[in-house]
Amino acid sequence: MKLIPRRARALWNRARKGLREWLLARLNAIDARQFASYFEEALEAYNIEVKDRVVVDIGADWGSTSLYFLARGARKVIAFDRVEPRLQVKGIEWHGLWNGSYVPGDILKVDCEGCECSADPSLFLQYETSLVAVHRFTACYSALAGFLREHGCAKVFTTKDGLEEVYLCKKKREVG
Repeated sequence: MKLIPRRARALWNRARKGLREWLLARLNAIDARQFASYFEEALEAYNIEVKDRVVVDIGADWGSTSLYFLARGARKVIAFDRVEPRLQVKGIEWHGLWNGSYVPGDILKVDCEGCECSADPSLFLQYETSLVAVHRFTACYSALAGFLREHGCAKVFTTKDGLEEVYLCKKKREVG
């Protein structure tokens, strides 16, 4: 058995890692489209441009929607979730649990099975565009859904089981 020089082995390992990440990203793009389908419908129906925007992804899970936003041209995705990030892709900045406070960005996506209750609802109106999933099993469901409707957010999706509704909020542009 021949010993491979250390430098050649390092180059091979780097190339293999790059290939693995490239393949993972391509394979996950299919899942990302499936998991992000209702966000995609809302973005297209309301003509929301993701290209060159910073997206804050609350409830990113393993990164499917984060990857979807990158595929649509987002400059960067700031992702939050309680699980250890499983998808390491350039452009996704991972954080742990979201504390309900404002995170600088252009577009906000919230789908975190209850953590939407930890935020002041007016936070969702501070972004250029917000996509907020509100879950019926949470204590804040009625109040939050009512607040979003009162402030001009459109309900753009309801799951088949009726347990989750997604609202789209667009920041009102100042005229003048």
